[in-house]
Amino acid sequence: MATSEKRSQYYSYSPSAMVEPLRAVQNNNICVREASRRLDVPKMSLQDRLCGRIGLPGDVRRMGPSPYLSTEEESNLTKWLEDLAKSGFPRKMDDLLNAV
Repeated sequence: MATSEKRSQYYSYSPSAMVEPLRAVQNNNICVREASRRLDVPKMSLQDRLCGRIGLPGDVRRMGPSPYLSTEEESNLTKWLEDLAKSGFPRKMDDLLNAV
C-alpha cells in the first residue's frame, strides 16, 4: 500500500453524540471505557472532555491565547495613536508597547 493511501482512522460522531456518554460517566453509572464501547465514541475524546483538555459539546472554540486588552481599551489606544499621527507625532512600536 502506498503511503498516500494510508490514512489515520477518523471517527465520525456528532458533538451531540458525546453528551450521553459524558452524562453516564459523570453520574457514575459506567466507566469511561464502557461508555466509549457502548455508545461508540472514542475513549480518549471522552476522557479529554471529562478532564477539561477539550471543551464540552456546544462550547465556543477560541484559538490562541486570551487577549491582553479589552475591546474598549483597544479602541481607545487606536484613537490615541490616530490622533497623535494626525497631529504630526507618529508613534513607534516601542512607544505603543510601553503604553500598553
